[in-house]
Amino acid sequence: MDKEVTSSSSETADASLSPSTPRFSSVRNTSTLMSVAAPPRHPNLSHDEQLQKRRFAVFVKILFRELDRSEDRAELREVAKAIVLDCTRRNRLGDPAYRPLMNAVDQRLRRHVGETHWRRAHLYLQHYIKQDALRRSTLSTPVRTAIV
Repeated sequence: MDKEVTSSSSETADASLSPSTPRFSSVRNTSTLMSVAAPPRHPNLSHDEQLQKRRFAVFVKILFRELDRSEDRAELREVAKAIVLDCTRRNRLGDPAYRPLMNAVDQRLRRHVGETHWRRAHLYLQHYIKQDALRRSTLSTPVRTAIV
């Protein structure tokens, strides 16, 4: 007699990643990245603003991974990290030039890392968003398997 078992599988989403894109290997590890569709954290912000903040945080993490792979990675990454920390510090001190924080970090990082790294990180972000949506849809629909 066959039994049907209902289970959710995240392996299906991982299997859909193309093996021809080896540079995405670090983006596959979703444990260190946050979901761009996570529940709200800031009750004062609209859903769109919260989503935009989460996506930017994921983008910055992806950008840092991209910088880790670049030829001049040590110096470039350290300066980028210092930019993020400096912008955060000045924002918390109330400097109007650093509000909103996301815009301040965006402008300064983009100028520092250059268009090549910036665009590549955006491509990886788009890939991550698609995979995250696929993973979520796969997890929300049960997979039926027959056990013999």
